[in-house]
Amino acid sequence: MASGSEKRTIPRREFSQPVHLKCTREKSGQIELIEKFSQGIDINSNGLGILTDFPFKKGDVLKVTIPSKIEEALLPVFSRVAWARKQNDGFRVGLRFLT
Repeated sequence: MASGSEKRTIPRREFSQPVHLKCTREKSGQIELIEKFSQGIDINSNGLGILTDFPFKKGDVLKVTIPSKIEEALLPVFSRVAWARKQNDGFRVGLRFLT
């Protein structure tokens, strides 16, 4: 489901897979590394929807490692948080892949 002002041109399909996320942020003049395992929800060629326990912010750039069914490989991709909203005990986040 699209959120906010996001307008999808390509429908997403279900993607119930764990993903690994890495992000850096500046905090009090120091660089903070954030690493989280999250749950993928849906995917298309433009982006990925996830559920996470971390409050990522719109504009955060993440390195996302996605499991591939081809030879059980892990695919690293970079993405930007397009939107994030509180949902139950965590956050629903829409990621747009960077090319």
